[in-house]
Amino acid sequence: MRRTLTTIIFMTFSLPVFSATWTNGTQDIQHIMWAPPGYGFYVTGSTYHDPESCGPGKLYLVNPALSDKEIDRLYSMLLTAFTTGKKIHVWVDGCKQGKPKFSGLQINK
Repeated sequence: MRRTLTTIIFMTFSLPVFSATWTNGTQDIQHIMWAPPGYGFYVTGSTYHDPESCGPGKLYLVNPALSDKEIDRLYSMLLTAFTTGKKIHVWVDGCKQGKPKFSGLQINK
C-alpha cells in the first residue's frame, strides 16, 4: 500500500506543469474583435509579443475556457485601455489556432 501511494504521488508531480507568461507590456490595442465565437484584439506589429511562441501575427485570442463573467471583465478592460490609449500586459496561457491565448490583462499607468 505504501509503495502504491508513493508511486501515485510521484506520478502526480511528474505530469507536465501548466505555464503561463506575461507579455512585455508594450501591447498597443488597434482593434477589438468581440463577437461569438471570436473574442480577442489586434495590436500593432511592432508591439506584438508572443512569449509562448505560438507564431507570428498581431492577434491575441481569449481563452475559451473562461466564464462569461470573466470574458465581460476582459472586454471592459480592453475598452478602457483602447479608449484611453494605454498599453497593456497580456497574461498568455498557451496557443489557440497558432495565436496567443490569453486569460488576463493589466493596464499600464
